[in-house]
Amino acid sequence: MPRLPVPPMSAHTIATRSAVACVLLFLGLSCAEPLPPRWQIVHRHLGGGLLSVWGRSSRDVWTVGGDDGEGPTVMHLFDGRWTRVPTSDRGDLWWVHGWADGTVMVSGAAGRILRWDGTSFSAMPTPSTDAIVFGLWGPTPDDVFAVGGLGRTSGFLWHWDGAAWSPVALPEGFDGRSLFKVWGTSTDDAWVCGTDGVLMHWDGSALETVASNTTRTLFTVHALGDRVAAVGGLGAATVVERRGGAFTDVTPAFAAQLFGVALGPDDTGWGVGLSGTVVRDDGSGWALLDTRLDLGETLHGAWVDPDGGLWAAGGQVLAAPLVDGALVYFGTAEVPSTR
Repeated sequence: MPRLPVPPMSAHTIATRSAVACVLLFLGLSCAEPLPPRWQIVHRHLGGGLLSVWGRSSRDVWTVGGDDGEGPTVMHLFDGRWTRVPTSDRGDLWWVHGWADGTVMVSGAAGRILRWDGTSFSAMPTPSTDAIVFGLWGPTPDDVFAVGGLGRTSGFLWHWDGAAWSPVALPEGFDGRSLFKVWGTSTDDAWVCGTDGVLMHWDGSALETVASNTTRTLFTVHALGDRVAAVGGLGAATVVERRGGAFTDVTPAFAAQLFGVALGPDDTGWGVGLSGTVVRDDGSGWALLDTRLDLGETLHGAWVDPDGGLWAAGGQVLAAPLVDGALVYFGTAEVPSTR
């Protein structure tokens, strides 16, 4: 059968279609199907190993880590590109956390806590210059907790009230152990984890030890709503979780030791660890995930952005010097890379 000729479009039709296209572009809309979530290696083989990642969105991200000889590694994604941010300081940085107003704090070796004011970092006086500040969190920039220790011992908790950092009394009988991370949901609901399965809860006035259902070290804790999860282990993974009641062991089979955890929307959660290990809770329980990334680096810190994307920071970070930094992302955003 002969093909019927296609009538030419009128000038009115062309103008109408062009106008619709312009409106769609103006509104940021597209007829194309959204891209599915996918893994991306954002950084690899940076001089300093990366230990922590946090941001305000998938377009405003901070990641920090080891001192590569030019100061601690601090990378910031903003305006579509990564920039290394100088700190005018030395030593490894173990954690980064910030707030919606743009304030960012980083912490690390020799009792360091540095504050970013939107232009530069400045050192904050702290109660000690001996121990490592492994983690920090707070509901506001003027209500912040920091935890740490000397390796696996001499744990401490400090509080920033907007004027000064001061020690917080630990429960009776707590000695010879370290505290590694702190996270909460409000000024009277914060969780602290550490050596030998230590878990503590801050209720706004005091810390109370809570049964964690494990004696293995817990390296990171995260809270979202009434859900709390902590991860760690020794060689093999440990995951304990609480949903408004007691903590239970929900460790997935065959997973290696974990160092970072982040809870996300819709009952999801992520854990990251040795040799690129990633575990995920998709709402039906924790399971080992095959990322197909072939990572040899240990993933140490995790963060879930407001769109549900996972960011995981790592490198060769199990012994000094902390080197070979890596950052991976799983989500739908197009993330600039330094690779």
